[in-house]
Amino acid sequence: IHHVRMLLALYPGSFCVAGNHESKVIEQRRKGLFKESWTPDASDDDWKFLESLPLIKKLPDLNVTVVHGGIFPRFFESYPEGLSRIETNWHQSKGKYMARAKRFLRVRFVNPEGNMVSLGQETDEDVFWTERYDGREGYVFYGHQPYINPPEPRLSEHAAGIDTGCVFGGRLTAAVVTNDPRKAEFVSVSALQKYSQPRIEE
Repeated sequence: IHHVRMLLALYPGSFCVAGNHESKVIEQRRKGLFKESWTPDASDDDWKFLESLPLIKKLPDLNVTVVHGGIFPRFFESYPEGLSRIETNWHQSKGKYMARAKRFLRVRFVNPEGNMVSLGQETDEDVFWTERYDGREGYVFYGHQPYINPPEPRLSEHAAGIDTGCVFGGRLTAAVVTNDPRKAEFVSVSALQKYSQPRIEE
């Protein structure tokens, strides 16, 4: 948390979005559980910072959406208004709309009907969500899916994946967007070490 805050302070105008790990520890805290090693020592300011992270970030001037995991197409069939109703206090929100929107934290594969498929449950008929996303919410930059063989961003028609597996000994990658997101500049640095073993290999 402290490193992220330092980065945001060094680069005014920068931001980050919540991911599945942030969601997990916020929920654990709500239940009085502190399963991660750092959480018992987290300050009130640390928790306020985590809870302030948006579920998505829209950059209308660039026609860009930033999300941790992805967007499953079936969401738009149920909610033609798209992402416009996502609340800032998403972790406290109730109702079907926000329950489904919270799945954006974990989306990887989707089935032929456009619904999210849980990790490890995908079949030959399922595809990565970017293959079904039609660009209606702009160009999407996402993480969550580590691309480590090789550790390079993955580009598709309407999205770019920039998780290049730093925690797994890959690279840390940023997308620098000045005008057209499809012409983003990607800047990467190598991880200092391998911090964790991936659950799945790409």
